[in-house]
Amino acid sequence: MDGAIGIVFDKDKKVLMVKRRDVPIWVLPGGRIEKSESPQQAVVREVWEESGFQTKVKRKVGEYCYHNSKRINHLFECQIISGSAQTSNESKDVAFFYPNNLPKLHDPQLLTLLNDTRSQDKQIIKKEVPPISKKVIFNEFFKHPTVVIRYLFIRIGIRINT
Repeated sequence: MDGAIGIVFDKDKKVLMVKRRDVPIWVLPGGRIEKSESPQQAVVREVWEESGFQTKVKRKVGEYCYHNSKRINHLFECQIISGSAQTSNESKDVAFFYPNNLPKLHDPQLLTLLNDTRSQDKQIIKKEVPPISKKVIFNEFFKHPTVVIRYLFIRIGIRINT
């Protein structure tokens, strides 16, 4: 199923991120698009559910497909309308970070998404997301075995929320 990701900057140009409960890494808010909604509706819902911020879509930045998959993640730049940072059953923490001072444990594709958004390209970017290499997984395992184990559980359909 396709997904929608929101990239939200505050007035200080810090980016909104949420720390997942299942795999404790920092990510941009987002998730799966439900059958009854558009990608734009999904991103607004997901940002609100995971962060507590009500947003509106400013523009669509890109479409990212996964290697050997038909699944697409739609990336939208969003603007805060109202709300305040709130955790949920999916997010353990909510915070804004300067792009040059991101938390250590973050989504490996975060920098690509940030750079694509900051490029202000008028056309929708379309990219294939390369798979995470076994070398990266192996190196990360020794630094953060809990994160890798939880990620592998998710890949086989087992979710652990703490």
